[in-house]
Formats: sequence, structure tokens, C-alpha cells
Amino acid sequence: MSPRSILVFESTLAGRLDHGTARIAGLGFGAEPGSASGLSGDAYGIPTTNSLGRTLTMAEITASVGDLLRFAQAHPDWSFRVTSLGQNLSPADRERLIEQFRVPPANCRLPGSWLAQFGRLPHQRLLIAGGAHSLSRTQTAADFAEFLRLNAPLWGVGALEIVSCGSSSDTVTIDRYAKTHGLAHKVIPTDEARYGAHAALARDELALWYCSRVVSLIRADETSPGNEVRLIAAAARAGIPLDELYED
Repeated sequence: MSPRSILVFESTLAGRLDHGTARIAGLGFGAEPGSASGLSGDAYGIPTTNSLGRTLTMAEITASVGDLLRFAQAHPDWSFRVTSLGQNLSPADRERLIEQFRVPPANCRLPGSWLAQFGRLPHQRLLIAGGAHSLSRTQTAADFAEFLRLNAPLWGVGALEIVSCGSSSDTVTIDRYAKTHGLAHKVIPTDEARYGAHAALARDELALWYCSRVVSLIRADETSPGNEVRLIAAAARAGIPLDELYED
């Protein structure tokens, strides 16, 4: 039997499940509306704002994280997937929150960007979050190869994995590029059986959790689909390092 899998998400004291990872917790992990903190279904809430949307004190948030870590230690047979918490916090306070997970219980699975920050990731997981279709163009493929040649050594790891979560045609394009350049390729699947009409939302959340960096291949003179814009915006909110192949 596989271990019980718990999604750790950022919640509010109002217990609303209509936004971000809280919505995923309600859709796919059985979190109940009104459950502000702790275990609900197969989800565990960490409140960072009160019922009026005001940010809680760091003492309150730190206490909630401490409760989670002790709870995880008390349930070693369960698996806890910790999402990118602290999106409502200032950069300094978010770093304080993340630091609490530097030495987590063994059954806590952390976001790829946190693992990279802690030096615990043997390779960078680079999510292509926009403009993947353009890799079929000779010039874009060459520009991306040059971008990786120049930047990958600065990321401090020797290997690189390309991550994709877009349409099937984009996935095929990225896979062809990865094979041509000898790169690993991780495809984040769409789980329609579990999430139904919200499957793309859940897929994108999982992709952002897994990756350690995000890159956009969108040109300034191109119009990007709304889902790609939302994915890039979500990466920025989560504090994931974001690069643009074609900057303005």
C-alpha cells in the first residue's frame, strides 16, 4: 500500500478554498471549506492571512509551520508535499518561512526551487512556461541553446532537466529539442480523472512545485495564450527564479 499523500497548502483563517493551492486542496485532496489550519481530508493548511485578508504575524506563521513539522514527524508513513508557502509575505519573511524547512522530516517533499536554494538538487529543473511551440523554429532553438550554454554554468549544477506542462504539440516539440541536445525531459501530466475541468490548473501547480527555475521563450512582438501568462505570473508569486529568453 502506498503512503497516504498529504498536500500542504497556504490557507486563510476564513478557510476559503477558491484560490491557488487552496483550490487544489479542495478539488483533489478533500479539504473542507472553513478548515483554516491543520489536517482536513488529505490536505494540511498553513494559514498566512486572517479572515479579512491581512497577513498574520511571523510568530503565528512560524508556529503553524512548527506544528506541521511535528505532525509530519508523528506520521512517518505519510508523505507531505509542501507547496510554495508564503506567497503573501514580503521577500524577507518568505525567506524566514522557507528556512524552517532547511532540515525537514524525511517524509516532507519540498518545492524544487527550495531544494535548489538549499543545495539539495543535483540538477536544475527548468520549466518552459511560455512560447514552447517556437522551439520548432531554427532561430529560437539556436537562441535557447546559447542561453543554456551561457547560463547553466551559473546555476551551479552540472546537469539540466527540461520540464513541460503544456499542450501535447508543445510537449512533442520540447521532447524533440531535448533529445537533440541530450537533455532529460520531464512531462507533467494532466489528471482529468481526479480534477475534471480544473485538471490544467492542477497540472500547472504541480509543474511549478516540481521545477527549480522557469524560462519564457515568448517574443515581445508575440501574443501569448492566457494560460501561459497565468503560469508565468504564478511562478513570480511563488518566488521561483524566472528568466526570459527575449527580454524587452
